[in-house]
Amino acid sequence: MKIAVLTRRAGFNMGSTLQAYAMFKMLNKLGHDVKILNYDEYARFFMWRVKPFVFKTLKRIPLIPRISFIKKRFPLERIFAQQAKFEQFEARYFPLTEKEYRNSQELKETLGSYDAYVCGSDQIWSPMMFDPTFFLDFATGQPGIKTVAYAPSLGVTSVESLSKDAVALIKRISHISCREKEGANVLSEIVGHPVPTVLDPTLMLSKEDWDAVKSRESLTNKKDYILTYFLHTRSYKDNIPHHFINMLKKQTDLDVVNIQMYNMEEIIAADEQIYNAGPADFITLISKSKYVVTNSFHCCVFSSIFSKRFFVFEKYRKNSDVDNQNPRLYNLLEAVNRKEALIKDENAPIDLSFYPAKDKRMESFTEKRDISMEFIKHSLL
Repeated sequence: MKIAVLTRRAGFNMGSTLQAYAMFKMLNKLGHDVKILNYDEYARFFMWRVKPFVFKTLKRIPLIPRISFIKKRFPLERIFAQQAKFEQFEARYFPLTEKEYRNSQELKETLGSYDAYVCGSDQIWSPMMFDPTFFLDFATGQPGIKTVAYAPSLGVTSVESLSKDAVALIKRISHISCREKEGANVLSEIVGHPVPTVLDPTLMLSKEDWDAVKSRESLTNKKDYILTYFLHTRSYKDNIPHHFINMLKKQTDLDVVNIQMYNMEEIIAADEQIYNAGPADFITLISKSKYVVTNSFHCCVFSSIFSKRFFVFEKYRKNSDVDNQNPRLYNLLEAVNRKEALIKDENAPIDLSFYPAKDKRMESFTEKRDISMEFIKHSLL
């Protein structure tokens, strides 16, 4: 079957890039001919369209005239180096369509070229980033074409938090699943029948699958280390567990290595800052670490896949059901049987004993993986 995947992959985000690859690989391993639609979700934003031209212009400006504030807030050399890593990963591993599409109208040109369209996973249905294209609005209702939503994340726990347009678009999709239980309950209420909860596509691939795409060389020379990786360091800076990281460092006598994204505020005090990590480096740095401390969903995913001792902290958006970042963490930890990895109190004593050296608990989520695979196979029959 010829399948087109529509997913969120722009913005140079580790999780988005790796889940997009996993969606392709999962379907490809089932024997399907898969393409990832080269959809620029930010094309409708003027600043996004002009950004490449701004960067090209800035590249030509000598370093000396750049004032210190701009150099600190927008470290151009680091930005270019990190973005290049993402572009290299996509060029090597993504079966992208040659044409870039900017809206649903342009995507209608693909009708007739594919037997099925699959949207997902990740936060494609978040009301904070509503885009009707991610609901396959250009393909639903077309005769002979299957439309499938695999593991979309809503980020909300009630129908009222979704727009009327979103609700109407959801009802038009042939086969729907969800990554979180809370979201599945919302979707069930909308479509009038049970919606299955399925695994994030990154969890549908094996450790060996990820070994094949990780970088051969690590960006750090350290053998044992504590890896830290935190997202939204500006929005959630009050929830960064500085004390916990320091205590873990003292307790283990290990150095802290931090993956620093160019678009995140640098607030983690680490022995080594990694500024130029791409998706392949991200996997390698996790796989070679001793401990991981994070607030990232996909960092937890890969820590589980590589049987790492990890500690995860919640991200808070007070008094809001919209953009609730925590339920997906709860669902993930339940799926991989790592509930104790969630740290509620950074001042509590650190227990390093709850992970055996050779962790076998990933095997216990085989049933969840089977349910997820059954959904995608049935949807594409």
